[in-house]
Amino acid sequence: MILHGIEAPNIVHTNTLTENTADIQDIRAPSSCKDWPRRASAKNKWRRCKIIDAEKSDLFDVLAHVAYALPPITREERASKAKLGINSQSNSKQKVFLDFVLSHYVREGVGELDQEKLTPLLHLKYNDSNKDAVADLGRPEDIGLVFWGFQKYLYQPAA
Repeated sequence: MILHGIEAPNIVHTNTLTENTADIQDIRAPSSCKDWPRRASAKNKWRRCKIIDAEKSDLFDVLAHVAYALPPITREERASKAKLGINSQSNSKQKVFLDFVLSHYVREGVGELDQEKLTPLLHLKYNDSNKDAVADLGRPEDIGLVFWGFQKYLYQPAA
């Protein structure tokens, strides 16, 4: 599907004779189950995530469950696993910042890991002080590498 430009299938298992399909078609690969209510009709709000008990999971986990019958993993579980990799690869100041980022990821969803969220997260953590962020985390390029580098730990399969 990726070869054809389709990032994620838009498959909804429902009885189309009893539901208005216009309500269903509005779902387009949200970043997490939390984003689905904004894109779905009020009638279908949270339904797709609640069916598999994945309101606190990423879309990745919902699709893995549907496609491969894998149990959905919550963002909190993913963050806990990621901390193991972070602790072995980061210094103490990086760990503090990444714990802050992970807390936002758990609360808000995978959208907090987007590149455009890095600056707002730094401003929030360091009280709008770029100087403090650079003093703790290094050059802006290094900060970007830390921010992107830890994300692999969120989705690595268990060893």
